Amino acid sequence: MQLAIATFAINGAPFKETDFSLIAPLKLLGIEAEFVVWDDAAADWSAYDAVLVRSIWNYHEKPTQFIKWLELLESASVPMLNPTAMLRWNMNKRYLRELAAHGVPILPTYWPLENESTSLVAILQKYGWQDAVIKPIISASGTDTWSTSISRAAADQERFDALHQRKALMIQQFAPQIITGEYSLVFFGGRYSHTILKKPGKNALFVQEEHGGSSTLLSTVPDAFIEQAANILYIASNIIGTIPTYARVDVIEDAGTLILMELELIEPELYLLTDEISQRFANAIAADMT
Repeated sequence: MQLAIATFAINGAPFKETDFSLIAPLKLLGIEAEFVVWDDAAADWSAYDAVLVRSIWNYHEKPTQFIKWLELLESASVPMLNPTAMLRWNMNKRYLRELAAHGVPILPTYWPLENESTSLVAILQKYGWQDAVIKPIISASGTDTWSTSISRAAADQERFDALHQRKALMIQQFAPQIITGEYSLVFFGGRYSHTILKKPGKNALFVQEEHGGSSTLLSTVPDAFIEQAANILYIASNIIGTIPTYARVDVIEDAGTLILMELELIEPELYLLTDEISQRFANAIAADMT
């Protein structure tokens, strides 16, 4: 079987670093995999038995093209891992609102309407938030994400308005737990694999390594964490109608309860740090291709 691992391009070449460790275990399972740039107009996706969507880390910069790419693959009847309907659902952070309606704990969030005149000061005062984070509802890696406070909100209004003219936004109460760490629980084929603890750099907001954050593979994780993360994924799978080949559940802890920050189903770093982890991922891919 032939598998295309969809990635993005760096200096014109497919980016391979995060998933290269999959090639050998996939081959042992009878799957020949190669990296293909997702937005390469010359790519022949119909030549593959399936497409594994992975490091397409620039998709949020061109969401219209991304949707057209999904439509192209659907029209060619090329199986997708994860499936196209799942990717569409997950690319817009309003999925968090849907999960919350099904009982998943998320941070308190205000969702401005597209043409709404939104006062940051009024929002923070209304909900009693001292600090808040502004995010585009379609974004990745902290792009155009920043924080404000009740003391800075008036001065930040112009920045907010300028961004809101270009992108749909969400406003979330700032969670101080992010300073002590965000947990990323990774699942393959609906089964728990491993957990990464991510921490921001000093006096920083972001946990991503490109923003100075750190990440550590945990040797032990409380069973209650795994159970809660698995339940979040179970609820999402019921909404979507299928179990994802891969998923990353990003959470913070609040007195033993996990608060969902993001459910990553499109292009998350999966931290394939050991041969065992890579093998588990390869096994899930093979299971979904057969």
